[in-house]
Amino acid sequence: MIDKIKRTLIIKYTLIIAAILLSGFMASYLTYRHNLVRFLEENLTDYLADEVWEAKDYVITQKSAPTIHLINNNNKIIHNFTYWFFDKHLTYAEVPEDQVLAGRLLTRLSEEPWDELKTYHLKLRGEKKKSHFLMMKKDLHLRDGRLLEVFALSNYKPIIKSFRRYAHIAVYVIAASLILAYLLGNLLASRSMKYIKTSYEKQKQFVSNATHELRTPLSILLSYAELLEYKAQDHELQQNIKDEILHMNDLIENLLCLARYDNNTISLHAKKFDLISEARKAINHISELSPNATIKLEDSSNINIYADQGMIYQLLYILLDNAIKYTPKKKKIIVKISSDSHNAQIVVSDNGSGIASQDLKHIFDRFWRGDKSRHQKGLGLGLSLASEIVKLHKGKITVESSSKGSDFIITLPLE
Repeated sequence: MIDKIKRTLIIKYTLIIAAILLSGFMASYLTYRHNLVRFLEENLTDYLADEVWEAKDYVITQKSAPTIHLINNNNKIIHNFTYWFFDKHLTYAEVPEDQVLAGRLLTRLSEEPWDELKTYHLKLRGEKKKSHFLMMKKDLHLRDGRLLEVFALSNYKPIIKSFRRYAHIAVYVIAASLILAYLLGNLLASRSMKYIKTSYEKQKQFVSNATHELRTPLSILLSYAELLEYKAQDHELQQNIKDEILHMNDLIENLLCLARYDNNTISLHAKKFDLISEARKAINHISELSPNATIKLEDSSNINIYADQGMIYQLLYILLDNAIKYTPKKKKIIVKISSDSHNAQIVVSDNGSGIASQDLKHIFDRFWRGDKSRHQKGLGLGLSLASEIVKLHKGKITVESSSKGSDFIITLPLE
């Protein structure tokens, strides 16, 4: 499944990146083409205006025979040339040396109707090669009623060649873009899959651990139920059954809480309350259940905090319960609560054996326990819930540990 998702992501990323690169290239090509053609048309317009002024003067001194100038029709460079027709008769012309091309060009200009100041694209074949021209025309109606037609032409073939070179470059650019898009898509998909794979593995581990935790009390309950067939009045056995049911109920409740956090279906019911009073309440409650533990709340003035009171109580209870479970017989737990202008800080310290340095990064993982055993009285979910509660309140939770004990440090915003 993971490989299938990765392939799908690579294809999608590749198509998206390729579309972006190709769109950018097409935009640059169209801009380049438009600007180049526009430049050529403006140049031709200016050239036509100059020829019109010269044509007016030329009419006055017109000779009986037309003036013809031969020009080199080199298709590698842009050059302008002109044709003048006086009452439909050629009177002045700059003619390409290619006679076939010159004849066809003269026929087109003299016989076809042309609109004034409109740009035309002429495509004509000479003796050996095809030529492309941009052409514009201007009519001059003289006072005596005669008509002077001035044609301005520009060799368009170099522009055509530049477009073709651009197209050839485009093939290489497209190929390179696709390769680049694939490599980038593969890189992005790999990065995305790293998180997806991690989440998937966590989910598998979560399901495996939850199954194990649920199976264990069920097996114990089954054994106790079989014993009850022979010892129906055994009160200790009945209490053990009750304890296992409560243990399973705690597990299910914690799993449901984590599921709500994961699905973002849990919301804060925030209000202002005294954090010190809430800490005392949690200490009094857990002290009744663990009479062997000495829990001390260091004196502090009232600290008002705007948060979900129920969640903060659960957070305090989890930290105290965790300290009791992993502290030896002479349990000594100290709770320090302080504040500044922006944040409240809770420190829960114990005198246990501490947490190994390599285990510190895992303590908020679900179902994780330092010794990896499954016979302990604990679910491995408490600190995960504590971490989720702190995150939901936009706070921070850290741990400092040594051989003399551990300190859980929680920072919560006051507002």
